[in-house]
Amino acid sequence: MLPREWRHWPVPSSWDAAAESVMPRPTSPLSFWGLPCCGWDGSDSMQGLPLAADGIAIKAFLNTNTASATAMMVWIFFDCLRGRKPSALGAAVGAVVGLVAITPSAGYVTVGESIFIALTTTMVCNVAVYWKNKTSVDDALDVFPTHGVGGIFGTVLTGVFVNGLFAGNVSVFLIHLLAVVLVCGYTFIVSYALYWLTNKMIPLRVSARSEAIGLDLSQHDESYGYADEGERELAEYHAEN
Repeated sequence: MLPREWRHWPVPSSWDAAAESVMPRPTSPLSFWGLPCCGWDGSDSMQGLPLAADGIAIKAFLNTNTASATAMMVWIFFDCLRGRKPSALGAAVGAVVGLVAITPSAGYVTVGESIFIALTTTMVCNVAVYWKNKTSVDDALDVFPTHGVGGIFGTVLTGVFVNGLFAGNVSVFLIHLLAVVLVCGYTFIVSYALYWLTNKMIPLRVSARSEAIGLDLSQHDESYGYADEGERELAEYHAEN
């Protein structure tokens, strides 16, 4: 965030106030999606020897981009098939799901297999997000239905395609299943402990009023849509507190 005093610098009178303070909604998720995508290409390409421009790195780079693009399109079309309006945010979420799903096997599967992994995992994650929204689970960013479920399915499918079930090596597939169970258990226990400890020092739950206004405004004093309404609600919030 910029320092508060910077916000009072003079700007050209031709600038529209709303356009100055608010990034257009459709471009926001796609703009931020490009940052992790670039880093993901680099990290997946190092599944072989570090900094080596070998066959594994090339295959990982190709599969990473292919899976991400496939997942983006699958999320959009799957939303349409389920009667929901496709969106830029959904496209960005789908692309990230593809990146998550292909990471365990990026350097070791074919392009066709990477497309299959992205396609199946994206549909599962799309349904998982829908089911999560029907519950009272507090996961505003859909982290588990996308990153969690995507990572689980990507790991399991790695045990299917990479010298695993399709190659007749059932033991490799079972090792991947065991790895999923161990990682899920470790992640849950350690995360719960860290959240519990943090909550003792700084309460994690914000007030209902803050949630109603939106955390962008109430916690970070930032707005990414409907600037006039948001500023008005923020002023009311500060007046009441």
